[in-house]
Amino acid sequence: MSNIPPEVANNPTLLRLYHKQQEHSGLQALKEATERMLSKADKLAEQSTMMADGGKAIGEVLQHWAYVQSILGRIKEHAVNTDDDEEPEPLPMMVRLAYTGEGKAQQQAAREVTPRKTPRKQ
Repeated sequence: MSNIPPEVANNPTLLRLYHKQQEHSGLQALKEATERMLSKADKLAEQSTMMADGGKAIGEVLQHWAYVQSILGRIKEHAVNTDDDEEPEPLPMMVRLAYTGEGKAQQQAAREVTPRKTPRKQ
C-alpha cells in the first residue's frame, strides 16, 4: 500500500480499479513469459528432432562398418595370398556413394558401382 497514490487509497472504487490494473499487468507479464517459454520449447523440439535424425543417420553408417571391415580383410588376405596357385574366391564389389548433401533418395540415385581391378598373374 505504500506505492499507492493517496487519492486512490482514499477512494474505494479507484482502489479496486488500481488492484485490477495491477492484476491485469501481472497476467499480461505471465502471458508474455508463457509465449517465450513456448517459443523456446518449440526450438528445443526442433533441435531434438534434428539430433534424433542425426543419431539415426550415424546408426545407419555404423551398421555398414562390419561389412566394410570384412571386405577390407578379404582384400588384405587376397593381397597376401596372390602368390598361391589356387584361385581365390572373388572379392565382393565395392560401391561408391556420392555425397551430394541431399536426402536419402538423392544419394541412392547418385550411386555408382566402382569396378574392381583384378591383379594379373605374372
